[in-house]
Amino acid sequence: LGNLAGFLPLISQVGGVSIARGMDTLSISFFLIGLLIALQRWRRPEFLFLVVWWAVMLVPSIIAPEGPMPHLRRAIGTAAPAFILASVGLVLPLAYLAQRRPRWQPGLIAAGALIAAIPLFTLARHTYVDYYLPQSTNEAYALINHIYDFELADVMAAEGDANTAYILPVDTSAGAIFPESSTLAFLYQHRGQAEYAYIWDNEAALFSDTANLLNGKNRVGLIRWKVSKHSKADPRHLFEYVLERAGDFDGLSTHKYVDITYYQLDSNAKPVYPSAVGGRRSAVAFSGQFALTGAAIAPETPADEPLWVELTWKKLGAEPLDLQVGLWLEDNAGHIAGRADHPLLSDQLHRYTANWETGAEERDYALISADPGTPPGDYRLKVILYWLDEAGQSHRLAPLAEDVGADLALQLGETRLLPYKTILPFEAHNIPPTMYEAILGEDSLHLLSVSGLPDALRPGDRGTLELWWRSMGDATSKGSVALQLVASGQTITLSPAQPLGGEDYPTQKWPEGMTIRQYLDYALPADAPAGDYQLQLTLIPFKTGRIYLGSVTLAGRPRQFEAPPMAHRLNADFDGKITLLGFDASLSPEKADITLYWQAQREMDAPYKVFAHLLDKDGQIIAQMDREPQNGEAPTTSWLPGEVIVDKIEIPGQNLAAVDKIIVGLYNSADGKRLSVLETGETSYELRMTAKRDK
Repeated sequence: LGNLAGFLPLISQVGGVSIARGMDTLSISFFLIGLLIALQRWRRPEFLFLVVWWAVMLVPSIIAPEGPMPHLRRAIGTAAPAFILASVGLVLPLAYLAQRRPRWQPGLIAAGALIAAIPLFTLARHTYVDYYLPQSTNEAYALINHIYDFELADVMAAEGDANTAYILPVDTSAGAIFPESSTLAFLYQHRGQAEYAYIWDNEAALFSDTANLLNGKNRVGLIRWKVSKHSKADPRHLFEYVLERAGDFDGLSTHKYVDITYYQLDSNAKPVYPSAVGGRRSAVAFSGQFALTGAAIAPETPADEPLWVELTWKKLGAEPLDLQVGLWLEDNAGHIAGRADHPLLSDQLHRYTANWETGAEERDYALISADPGTPPGDYRLKVILYWLDEAGQSHRLAPLAEDVGADLALQLGETRLLPYKTILPFEAHNIPPTMYEAILGEDSLHLLSVSGLPDALRPGDRGTLELWWRSMGDATSKGSVALQLVASGQTITLSPAQPLGGEDYPTQKWPEGMTIRQYLDYALPADAPAGDYQLQLTLIPFKTGRIYLGSVTLAGRPRQFEAPPMAHRLNADFDGKITLLGFDASLSPEKADITLYWQAQREMDAPYKVFAHLLDKDGQIIAQMDREPQNGEAPTTSWLPGEVIVDKIEIPGQNLAAVDKIIVGLYNSADGKRLSVLETGETSYELRMTAKRDK
C-alpha cells in the first residue's frame, strides 16, 4: 500500500473515489530498508516469520485475475507486516547509531519520533481528504453502509411520538428485507416512541399491513428513501392513494437521505381497501388492445381534496405498447378542471403493459385533484388510454363505445365537488398576471385577471375567457356576468348572463378570501356587422355594472346567395342543416382539385369540418383532407340561411391514378359525429361521376 514518488500509484478505488494511501514516499522508503534488514537476518525466527507473512499475504493479489475487486484490495493482508517492516527500517538504524554514538541518543529519539509522526500525519490527511470527504457525499457509500438508516433513526426519534406511525415502503422487485436485524432496528430501539413497519408495495400486503399499522394512530409519516435499494418502491403511488383517502396532507420533512410526507388521519376514517369496481354493463375495448372491465370513483369530495378512482384493465392484443392512463374532470361545458396522468403498471414487479401477458387483468389506482379555484359543483370524469412515441407525441387508443367524441375519451361517471374545507392561499392559484382590480359595489369582489381576450373577431367565432375572482367580504346577492360588444349605441351579446361561480356555488357562498376561476364561453352571431367595438363585461346586480376589457375589431367576409355554375349538381341534404348543391373535380397523378358548393339551410351553433377522402377499389384511403370550409375562413357557425359557400379543396398525394372514388361529408369538430345524408342515411356522400383526369 504505497505511493513511491507518484511512480507506483497503488490507490484503492471504490466507485472511482480513492479510499486511502497507506504509505507515502517516506514510509515506503523505510519499508524497503526494513525488508532488506529482515532478508539479511532471515535466520532469526522473528525476521523469517515477518518476511514469510508478508510474502504469503501477497499471493491472492498475484494469482487472482483483475475483476470488480482491484488487486490492491486483495493484498490488504500485507498491511500489518508492511507497517512492521517500515518500523524495523526506521528503528533498527537509529538503534545502531545510538549504540555507536551514545551522546546522540536523545537527539536520535527525537528525530525518530518526528520521522514517525510525518507518515502518521500524512496517513491521517489522506484518509480525510481521499476517503472521508468524498464518501460523505457518495451515494454508493451511503448505500453499502446504510448511512440513510442513521439519519432516519434520528429523524423518527425527533419528529415522531406515540401517536405517530411510519411506513417504510419495500420494493417487491428489489429483494427481501429483514426488519428485526436491520440497521434501523438496532439504532432506533429504546430511542423513539413511534411505531414503524416495512411494508411491501404489492396489493396483497399494502392495504392490510397499512391498516394494521395505522390502527389507533392519528398521524403517519410515509418514508421515501433517496439512497436505498428500495428508493424506487411503490411506483404506482399506492401508499399516497391509501393515506390521502384516510387523512389529510400534514407537511413534508426533507432531509439528506430521506423525505417524509406526513398525513393527519381522520378520526372516523375506516381502513382503506380496494373498492368493488363496476359502473358499466360490459367491458369497453380500446382499439382491440386493452379493455376497461371495471371502474369505481368517489361520488363526492371536497374541492380541495383529491378524488379517488379505481379501474380494472385487461390486455386483449399482443401489440407491445407501454400505455399511459389519462384522467380528467370536466364541467358540463367541456372545460377541464383537473387532470392526472400515470403509466399503467402491473401489481407484481411493476411491469409496463408491453410486458403483460395477453389476458392479464390488473387493478389501477389514481388520485385526481381539481385545479385550485375550481368552483364546487357537478363534474364528469373521463379517461383516455395512450402511448408515447420516441418524439414524445401521444397517440390515443379509440374506445369502442357510443358516447365517445373526437377526444377519444370515455366517460366513467359523474362526481360532485363539495365546498372547500379550507381557503387556499393566494399563491396556490396559477393566476395570469393581474390585469384588473375593480371592486364591484358593496359586495367587495375583485376581478383579478382575464385571459383569452381576442385581438380580432369574425362572424360566428367561438371562444372562452378565463376570469379570476376573489371575495373580499361576505356577498349579499347572487352575482351574474355577461359579455358584450359595444359600439355607437349598438350592443351585441356574446354571452348571456351567467351566475358567478356557477349555479352550485353562487357568490353568497364565497367566504372572505376565496378565489374562484370561471370560464365564460362566448359566440359571435353570424350576422354581426363589421366594425370596431369595445369588449365589455356586464355585472348584475353590482353598482360597478360594466368593466371594459379593451378594443376589438370585428372583420366581415364576402357572402353570396346565388349558386354559381358547377359541373355536377347533387342537392344532397345533410341532416336538414346543409345542402351539397354540387361539385367540380379533376385528378392528376400528384393531386386532386375538388370544389364543393354548400348552402346553409339555417344558422348553426356547431363548427363542422369538411372531409374529402380518395379511395382505391378496395375502399382504402389513398389521400384525404379534413378542415373547416375555405381553410377556416368560413366556419359553419358564420353561415347565414341560404348562403352559398364555394369550398375549393386541393389534396396532394402519390399514385392518385389508383383513385376509384371520392367521398365527402361533414362532422362536428367538437365530438367527431358526422352529419347524415337524409336520402341514404349514410354519413358520407360518394361523388358519383367520372372525374376529369389530367395526365
